[in-house]
Amino acid sequence: STKSDFLFAFHFDENFNVAKGIKEKNAKFLSDFSQLEPVRLFVKDFCSQIPFEAKNFTHRMQLAVDELFCNIVLHAYKDDQKGQILI
Repeated sequence: STKSDFLFAFHFDENFNVAKGIKEKNAKFLSDFSQLEPVRLFVKDFCSQIPFEAKNFTHRMQLAVDELFCNIVLHAYKDDQKGQILI
């Protein structure tokens, strides 16, 4: 059987558009817990574009993405390391 890829995205305004001045970024990660640190770094890099002091926001986004990523690996792919997760 073929597994679907998973996608999750962040939007910063009420119209589901990336806020002005923030470049869209995406990255693909394997469904493997070894990818968790690169995922965290990707989120940190993306959040660094936000035009206000975002240390607390970045940390909260990393926690949320950690949870999403781990749930996808554990429950959707059931530790199948060949799946892909697009952020």
